[in-house]
Amino acid sequence: MSDSFPRRGTTGLPDPHENPTLSVDEVAEILGWGRSAVYQAVKRGELPALRLGSRIRIPTAKLLELLGIVDEKRVGQPAIAEPLGVLDLVPSDANLGPGH
Repeated sequence: MSDSFPRRGTTGLPDPHENPTLSVDEVAEILGWGRSAVYQAVKRGELPALRLGSRIRIPTAKLLELLGIVDEKRVGQPAIAEPLGVLDLVPSDANLGPGH
């Protein structure tokens, strides 16, 4: 693993408290996928993503949740970004209808 990738917890996976989001390259390494597979999964809505300009970041907590990994430190507590609504993501091509 590259030293530039996020600090890993005892499971070898990134800690969402230290690394709230991951790059496409980081997610590709974690999943054992190619970069294009990650981009396609984001495009299809299979992976939640934050679009910041031209950059795509994947919320670490949501990725771990998709993988069935529970954050033992936060069991029973709301997600870190939940009050901000950041995790209520809508694909950029979603048709929200009138008024949106």
